[in-house]
Amino acid sequence: MQAATLTAGRASAAAAGGRPAAVAPRRHRAPTTSGRAPVRRPAPPLRGPPVRGPGPARAGEGASPQQQQQQQQQQQQQQERAPTGAAAVSAIAASAAAASAAAVSAAAADPSSSSAPAAAAAAVDDDFDLLSNEIRRLTDLLGAELRGCSLYLVGMMGSGKTTVGRMLANTLRYAFFDTDGVIEAAHGGRSVSEIFAEHGEAYFRRCESQVLQELAPYKSLVVATGGGCVSNSKNWGYMHAGVVCWLRGEPALLARRVVADGAAKRPLLAGAAADAADNADADAANNAANNAAFASSAPAPPPLSTPADAAAYAAALSRLQALLEQRAKFYVTADVQILLDGRTEGDRERGAPAAVVMHRLMAAVAERIARTREEREARRNFTIEYAEGAGGKEGGDQEQEQQQQQQEGQN
Repeated sequence: MQAATLTAGRASAAAAGGRPAAVAPRRHRAPTTSGRAPVRRPAPPLRGPPVRGPGPARAGEGASPQQQQQQQQQQQQQQERAPTGAAAVSAIAASAAAASAAAVSAAAADPSSSSAPAAAAAAVDDDFDLLSNEIRRLTDLLGAELRGCSLYLVGMMGSGKTTVGRMLANTLRYAFFDTDGVIEAAHGGRSVSEIFAEHGEAYFRRCESQVLQELAPYKSLVVATGGGCVSNSKNWGYMHAGVVCWLRGEPALLARRVVADGAAKRPLLAGAAADAADNADADAANNAANNAAFASSAPAPPPLSTPADAAAYAAALSRLQALLEQRAKFYVTADVQILLDGRTEGDRERGAPAAVVMHRLMAAVAERIARTREEREARRNFTIEYAEGAGGKEGGDQEQEQQQQQQEGQN
């Protein structure tokens, strides 16, 4: 079968689910199906879980005219007292900073606790209102600092690159692309597993590199890449047009996620998962003692209902550990690293929620921008040799020549 040709128009059509672009987009804008810049819709505010139950009575429902007037006056007074505009933003930022400072102070006062940054981060993860405020603050900060610089998410399978990337793009008002989704759309909607089976992994990696090459010139993108794209050095040249973010998770956590999502969807795990499922029933009784010994030394898997699930987890864990050992030397070259572990009690088994991971990513990018700025300023402050002497370096050379001539004359 002839290989499908990917273009920027095909890539944009894959993301939008439409036909290829008729007019090539400009270089400084994100590709779209119409050739024009995408419509920037405001990101929806983060909301907590819906509260069920009867809500407050509306003004005028079952109330006398005097009660209605009193309710209206109370609402007007509340609106006058509530800060608006810049005052509201300042109040939110001040409350977030105060909460973070309180967490840091508590960690510093207790030597037995974790470090101050870890305590502050845990406080943000555990408080939804504080997390929302911090995300709003970082959104405003990165909007001014990034200036349209694209973000590329890398990591092993199961790290949540697509989920976090889509949420991040919506928050920053960027366009989102998933390289796997673009390749699937270019092949008539066939899945990655089917493309692997028909053309092989080498062909899929070439398509992946072409997608990154097509997307590299554009700005304001969040790109979720495949787990193996980091193995190709050419891909790093494309991704370093933006900021490369490694979503870093432990193999045990990734294995739990992959098994829950279905290992058959992952072409690099499909064979191992199938073999493990076929042999699970026959080996369940014989391997009971070995599994107990393994559980005492390895991360404990989640409660699995069937032997096939337990075997799939063991196979996925072994395969992910081998893949991570091969790719770790590439992942560590990313610009920022974001841990996926859950800091709260409810998130230790399944990892941090997507919103928490997005907040960590945004904070890491902001910290990297600040550190880069400091390094540039430090490089500007340098001293020139002999600058405080007579006439700079040239004057110092003349003094040395005069001293040499005097010594030769004395001799």
